[in-house]
Amino acid sequence: MAWRRKQRSEAALRYRSLYKDPRWKIRRERQLRQFPWCAMCAAHGEEMKATRVDHVTPHRGDPVLFFDGKMQSLCAHHHDKWKQSIERSNRAGCDESGMPVDPGHPWSR
Repeated sequence: MAWRRKQRSEAALRYRSLYKDPRWKIRRERQLRQFPWCAMCAAHGEEMKATRVDHVTPHRGDPVLFFDGKMQSLCAHHHDKWKQSIERSNRAGCDESGMPVDPGHPWSR
């Protein structure tokens, strides 16, 4: 795990403690109980058990977004590989119609 710590930004290291908060544990449990299937797999017509709870809008340490922001249940593949790579690239995702919400995205020009 030490190699992973080196990959995280200082800001990320500061807000890691939020994941140990009892409020997060309750929220995570509730989310997985209400939505046990990966939202991204379901969008492709697949069923995969969700094991991660994802902050739809990256919280970046903001406690309001962390505890009260919109969540989605994801499988490990979609959370750990796909979603985090999108966030690291600073792309903001897309709206309900599939259009990028990032004004800097090439499609927005």
